[in-house]
Amino acid sequence: MTRASVLSLATVLLLSSVSAAGVGRYRVLRSEEGAGRIDVIAERASLFAVTRSMQIHVRKPIVVDLERDRMLNLVLLSLDPLVALQRISEHAGLVLTEEQQRYVLRDAGEPVLTIDVKEEEVRVILTSIQEQCGIRNLMVDPKVQGRGTFLFHEVPCSVGIRKIFQSIGLRGTIEPNSILRVTPR
Repeated sequence: MTRASVLSLATVLLLSSVSAAGVGRYRVLRSEEGAGRIDVIAERASLFAVTRSMQIHVRKPIVVDLERDRMLNLVLLSLDPLVALQRISEHAGLVLTEEQQRYVLRDAGEPVLTIDVKEEEVRVILTSIQEQCGIRNLMVDPKVQGRGTFLFHEVPCSVGIRKIFQSIGLRGTIEPNSILRVTPR
């Protein structure tokens, strides 16, 4: 048997041994096919766990900038670790970037928020969020007031809005017709 057929058989056995409870399995290991190459085998496996295991191979931290984990089903054999990471990001519908000596995976479709303010009025911050995050309709309760200091660079809007609202003590509710209603907590 060739190494490829052994790996294929091992992959089938590994992937068919997923427990009934739905716990996924994965392996990230050095490939025997070539120096510096890896094999990644995942069946209903956590994206967070797989990328955490890949950090030793890509030699940089990997940040998955998502609110919720995603499950992976894939087999990648004998690839350069960075190529494998790119394939994983594409498979999960994410964008891979290199920022400040680390790799970042984030949702390709979600807009990002960049904001640098110090003790800025909350309504100015909300207007900036509305413009950058593509919020068409914003309804702000007259009781909303306060100031905030934030330095975010290309943070996914869902994460940035949640953190800003928590910090300033706001609550956001999505109303019919794409209206974001902002009230005090």
